[in-house]
This record gives sequence, structure tokens and C-alpha cells, in this order.
Amino acid sequence: APATGDLGILITGCQAHETSADVIPGGDKSRACGAMSNALQAAVEEHAKAHPGVPITNRQLVAAIRSKLGASGYAQNPCLECAAAKADTPFLVQAA
Repeated sequence: APATGDLGILITGCQAHETSADVIPGGDKSRACGAMSNALQAAVEEHAKAHPGVPITNRQLVAAIRSKLGASGYAQNPCLECAAAKADTPFLVQAA
């Protein structure tokens, strides 16, 4: 049977017509990862430092990731796919 209802939250690395880029932090190839993943981690950490005890929402996170990628010259636009009610709920992982 087809899936119905609210099944979860998805943050994509880019839109369907785009390509997700990779990044090599500090030029160290052993630390290579996706540019979106790198921006996500930085956004969560920066939000936690700027707003102690206040979780970043899914919507805030995707906006921060897009901003970071754009500022770094990446031409990819991550997307938030979820029910509208979940867009402003806290992201799953919060920096300690």
C-alpha cells in the first residue's frame, strides 16, 4: 500500500536539478565530506554557542546551511521536506 500521512523530516543536500558538492576542510583529504554536511555541523554548533539552551529548528537550520553554502561559493540549495507543522520543531541533534 502507498505510504500516507506525516512520515518524517528530510533535509536534502540540494535540489533535484543541482549537484551536491564535497568539501575538504583545511585541505586534509582524510576529513573530506559533503559541503552540506559540513555546513550543517557548523550551523548547529554556532547556534548552540549563540543561543545556549535554545534548540535550532529545522527551518532555521536549513536557512543557515543555505547561507553558509552561498557565502562559500557553493551553488546548491538544500531543501527541507516535511509537514509544515514539523518545520519549526527542533532539529534532531543539538550540540552540547
